Amino acid sequence: MISAADELFYAHGIHAVGIDRVIARAGVAKATLYAHFPSKDHLVAAYLTERIGMMQGRIRQAADGAPPRDGEMILATIDEAGKWCGEENCRGCNFVNAAAEYPEPGIVMDVLDEYRRRLHDFYAELADRCGYDRAERLAAICVSHFDGIMVSAHMDRDPCVGEKARESLTLVLAAWPHRHTSDRTAPTEADRP
Repeated sequence: MISAADELFYAHGIHAVGIDRVIARAGVAKATLYAHFPSKDHLVAAYLTERIGMMQGRIRQAADGAPPRDGEMILATIDEAGKWCGEENCRGCNFVNAAAEYPEPGIVMDVLDEYRRRLHDFYAELADRCGYDRAERLAAICVSHFDGIMVSAHMDRDPCVGEKARESLTLVLAAWPHRHTSDRTAPTEADRP
């Protein structure tokens, strides 16, 4: 059921796809669907939760296959996002798309909040593993690049968006202080968000 929902929601939009269409695609009875998911929002939350695991697994594998020097672990995730967006039928980011359809608090927004927390934590972990100072701040910049790829690939239909994001983030990483070279003990005005 989740794979049918995934396919339909991503291709057509969540609100545009009714439960009957998901049931038909999944080949299950309505009672079966409602036995697992008490509402459409619960199905949407399950679909997005599965997407979090898939996305995180994919970018973690890319990072783990690269060396930490020069931020290559971070850049590998940007490369992976670029490949992802170059795949056939890319319609941008599942999570950005869902957030546009579910702006109010609720079970779906809870999953979207979890996605954002996990993405930020992941990039903070990578920044730390690569030896960068101010890992949380760098993580926010990495997330912005990741988001930019996912949105621009769909909106601009730009097959080179991943390369452009890599180029931009490479410049950021080259200038970013490493723990062993940073002798600052207190944040400066530029460090504050």
